[in-house]
This record gives sequence, structure tokens and C-alpha cells, in this order.
Amino acid sequence: APRAHRHQLSGWQCAMWGRVGTMARGLRGALGGGRSHGVRRSAAATLGMCPEAVTIGGASSISGTTRTIFSRGVRLSPTHFRVKMKNGAVVSAASGLTTLTQGGGGGGGSATNDVQMRGVGVLIAAMAAGLATVIPGWDSAEDRAAQAILDSRCTVHTPSTEIIDRSPAAAAVTEYLDATVGNPAAYLVVEGPRGCGKSTLVERAASGRDGVICVTFNGPCNVFETIGARLGVNDLTVRNEHALTDVIMKAVELREPYDPLWRPTILAEVERGATDEDVSTVARALKRLCVDCRAAHVVILLSEANAAFALPSDPYRQRFLWVEDFSEDEAHAYLDARDFLMPATDAVGEKGRGTSGDRRALLFSQVGTRLAALSAAVSMGPSNLERFITACQLEADKDLAGLINFRPTNPEVECSDGKAFERLVRELLLVSDDEGVPRASTAQFLASPERVGRVFREHHAVLYHMTTDTYRFYSPAHRRAAERRFPPQVPLGWDWWLGRGCLP
Repeated sequence: APRAHRHQLSGWQCAMWGRVGTMARGLRGALGGGRSHGVRRSAAATLGMCPEAVTIGGASSISGTTRTIFSRGVRLSPTHFRVKMKNGAVVSAASGLTTLTQGGGGGGGSATNDVQMRGVGVLIAAMAAGLATVIPGWDSAEDRAAQAILDSRCTVHTPSTEIIDRSPAAAAVTEYLDATVGNPAAYLVVEGPRGCGKSTLVERAASGRDGVICVTFNGPCNVFETIGARLGVNDLTVRNEHALTDVIMKAVELREPYDPLWRPTILAEVERGATDEDVSTVARALKRLCVDCRAAHVVILLSEANAAFALPSDPYRQRFLWVEDFSEDEAHAYLDARDFLMPATDAVGEKGRGTSGDRRALLFSQVGTRLAALSAAVSMGPSNLERFITACQLEADKDLAGLINFRPTNPEVECSDGKAFERLVRELLLVSDDEGVPRASTAQFLASPERVGRVFREHHAVLYHMTTDTYRFYSPAHRRAAERRFPPQVPLGWDWWLGRGCLP
């Protein structure tokens, strides 16, 4: 093999290249000398392993002795490459054999119909006859899957004009993707309430990179078969992490420029319909691929805020990123980008509804600054803002009623009932949204977050904030619903007691 390429060849490729060289020298002797066989490009290209054309020339005829050399030579499947004929047509290796029998090359002479040449035999014969150029065909399933990995890209579905800079969270994702796989040996879990912008954040951080495979899980499945199907290679079945690792390592070899440390990225989004068992299955499978095989960066996006409780307990091989709602500055920037309630348009006020700034403040205080909520408000338009806020409040009332009236059907799993959740809600009203109720202060009346988190998935009035280990209202709309249901108790004055004859 050319010296510059030897470091790129695996052991079996080097061995096969040695056999090819022996065959070429034997062919030269069988033809009675002839010009030397010049070889250009790498051995990997000759064996159909990288997208480079190969030229071998110099022989002028093929004799019966040559058949013997081919029959004893190393055999590769013809699907590893194609044959490009002199007229520019590209055909399969088998079709190229038939065409070779119809014309000569170099100093005349041609192959005969009964010459059955395969693999390396086709490669050398085509070039020796001067009738064709052999180029890689990518016909094997693994080759096409490896190329599909290299061609995979992450698409940012949110228009660029609506993307708001969220530097701290985005930097954490970028840092993980830029690191060498295995340093640290962990997969990244991105969590937060539904609609807070997790997917957009990760998509933006992964955009512009090659080898980003986006997969969605919403029920029971074989994780690796699902990833294999995402590559679009119908005749390839990936049953476990080792089979997928083989395909990934082939992609590493094919990637230009060659970098032995490069690895693809798998973005696995676990949707709301997935059960705890589904979440655990996805995490365990991708952990083996990322940590054990060190074959890919893995980012798991959890749709539900408290779905992380279903993950295996493996803190040293997990990294967590909680994505918050927009800050007010970020929310204003988003609404500005959407040209919604712009302050300059009605600074004087609009028919008693207040200025645009006042209406934005009303939206933030009554509904919140979550990306999904702001997007929905924009889609309904400024004239329907009050109706949108009312609809959000009604939905929050339903969530709260479901939580405080909850009756466990399986006490061993769910444990806490509506009375315990009502007490939690009352305590949340006594603290700010940023403070929350610490887990330690609820130990006497509430089950563990792992158990009550299952209830929160159905009744989104409260969530468990993983980063601070506190309970919080799911949104400002749910706080307002709690304030309406449990108004503050005003201390009764002396005049009230005196008026009822309770005091002398």
C-alpha cells in the first residue's frame, strides 16, 4: 500500500492488499512481461472502502493462465464496487464482465465469455484490459448505512428570525458535543417542562455538524433497530449496540478528513406517550452505545418535566441539563421577533386595553413566558389576547382540580392523595415561584418525588424542579388558579369579634 495510506488500513485490509499485489505481479508474468501495473490512490479505495477512483493499467491481454491466478486469488463480492466503461456508462461488476468480452484494450486481445471473474479478479482484469475504471459502488448495506450516517444532519425547524439566544444552556450542549466521546463517559439528558424550547435549543447546538441522527421514541421498540431504520437502509438490520458500532466505525473510516476520534451524534427524543419502562429502555440501550462502546455522542430529550425519574440510577454516567422558561428579557425579544404587541405601535393605548407593554405584562403574569405559550398567543393575534388568557386559566383550573381531588388507584405506587397535594399547593402559595417548596419540608405528608412525579404527568398543576430539589407551580397560570381556589385568609379584627358579642 502507498506509504501515506498505510496508517489508515486495518489488519485484514493490509493482508488483502498484499494478496492483490501478488496477483498483479503474477498477472504481469503470465502476460510475458508487459508494462508495470501502476497503482494510484489507497488500498482502501481499491477494496471499495472509500469514495476514490482506482486506476490500474499496463496489461494488454488476458490468457488462460490468468484465469488460474484469478481463481486462486482473494474474492470479494462484486457488490463492493461498480465498473465504469470507456463510453462513460457505469454498470455493476457482473455487467462489466459481459461488456469486457466485446472489445479489447491496450495491444488487442479480449476476455472470453467463459471467464468467470469476481471480486479482485474483476478489478484487475478490467483495468488490465484498459476497458474500464473500477469505482466504489456502495452496494453493501453497511456501506450505505455508513454513508447515511455521514449524510445525516439536524434540521432546525424554528425560523432563524424566531430563535432567541439562550447562551448558558446552549453552551452546555455545545460543550458536550465538542468533547471527545468517553471524556466524560456519559450521555446528556435534557429536561424541563413541555414547550420550554428544549428541542429548538438542542437542534440549534447540533446544526452544522455532520453525522447527527435524530430519532423519536414514543412507545416500546428495539432502540437499535429504530436507529437503523432511521438511516433508510431497508436491507440492514441493526439488532444491538455492537452491530451499530460496526457501522459507525465504518463511517469513521470513510469520513473526510479522516479523524479517528470523530463520532456521530444521536439525538433521541422521548415523547409524552412513552412509559417509564420505555424511558428506561432507551436510556440503557444508548448508555451502552455511548459509554461502553464509545461509539457516539448521545443526547436524550425528555418531553415530560419529571420523566427523568424513570431513568436508571447512574449518576456518574449521566449529565443533566434543565431548560428553564424564557426570562422576561428573552420573552420580550421573542415577541419583538414575532412583531407581536410592539410598544411603538400604540404607545397611547388601544381602546382602554392598555399599552402594548401593559398587555405583555398581563400575558407574562397570567400565563407565563414559556415558549409554547407565547407562540400560541402570537398565533391567535393581539385582538384575541384576553380570550387566550382566559382559555389558559380554565385549563389551569382543570389541572389543579384534578390534582387536589386525586385518588390513587394503586396506593403502593402513587401513595399520596388529593389531601396531600392540596397541602402542597397551599404551601406553594406562601413562597415565590423562584423559591419553591423544598423536598425536605414535604417528607411528613408527601411521598417521594419519584412517586408523585407520575401523578404530575397527568395533572400538570405542579412540577418537581430537578435542579433545586423543590416543588413549584407548573406555570404562573396554575398559581393564579390556586389563588382563586384558596384565597388568602385575612386575619379578623377586634371589630368583627365585638360585633358578634364574642368579647365583653
